[in-house]
Amino acid sequence: MNSFDPEEIFKNTASNHVKTAARRTIHSHRWYRGTFKDIYPHVPGPFSVVPFQHEGLVNPLYHVICSDKGLPLSVVTKSYVLIDHCDVVESLARSLRELERNIGLCPTEFYLGDGGCKFGLRVILPDIAFDPGDGHPVAGRVEILNSVDRSIPFRLNMGHFRLVCSNGLMLWQSTVDLLAIHIKGRLDNEKVDDALAKGLKQLPGKGDSYRALYNTGIPPKFTGELLENIQKVWGKPEAEEINQAWIHGIYRKAEVPGINVPAVSLWDIYNSLTWISGRSRDLASQVKTSETAHRILSEALEKYRISLN
Repeated sequence: MNSFDPEEIFKNTASNHVKTAARRTIHSHRWYRGTFKDIYPHVPGPFSVVPFQHEGLVNPLYHVICSDKGLPLSVVTKSYVLIDHCDVVESLARSLRELERNIGLCPTEFYLGDGGCKFGLRVILPDIAFDPGDGHPVAGRVEILNSVDRSIPFRLNMGHFRLVCSNGLMLWQSTVDLLAIHIKGRLDNEKVDDALAKGLKQLPGKGDSYRALYNTGIPPKFTGELLENIQKVWGKPEAEEINQAWIHGIYRKAEVPGINVPAVSLWDIYNSLTWISGRSRDLASQVKTSETAHRILSEALEKYRISLN
């Protein structure tokens, strides 16, 4: 395991949260690169939640998050949900073992800030790879961000990564893109485990589907039919917002990453719906929205004999 320049990675998608935190020079930040088995022993945790007290007086409205060495790290409210970095990493490893994939030698990038308060992990899955047909192969990738001091929301981004030219331009095609703050009802370990397991099951089978989507232009009347189905499920205002994303690349004033503007292929349609699905307010809603978007698009593509499964 060795240190490396953070500007080499953590540039896109979920990693903007890490870049923002790393700009604060008064804090300590470390970045490492190695294999998963090299990184794994350095993941801190488990952390603990203890009463917020001083000289025997306890404030019942707050708790203190302490490191695995007992160091107080942050003060949180009773509604806060602690997601341990080590639990998330173990869940990832367990899910991959269940799929009979060897994660030990996978290239891994690891971020740790403020004594373990902030955490980032990126794992490349080289055995989940394909060439969509443009000469730029892609490999599976899992990206996780977390914190125990409320500075970074929990984020799980899972999909395929590719280097598209010699100057280092990178594209990220998401299969799962989930974001949630650490609040009861929005996030817990069971939801994280479920999201990881479902996302990893989807990744291997995406190669043929991605290739077909990339090589297929948008058929006449396709977007109109798809928007009608979206309107039935999510309502007319949401369908109009999604249509604007396909035409102008903007969804609710936010730029949709990784698509042509206007959309020119079924790949653009898929990517935009995947990204939009990850913008619900909590992790469970994001999983449900992602599954619904997958179903709507799958049904629309049936007549073209293209499967997303």
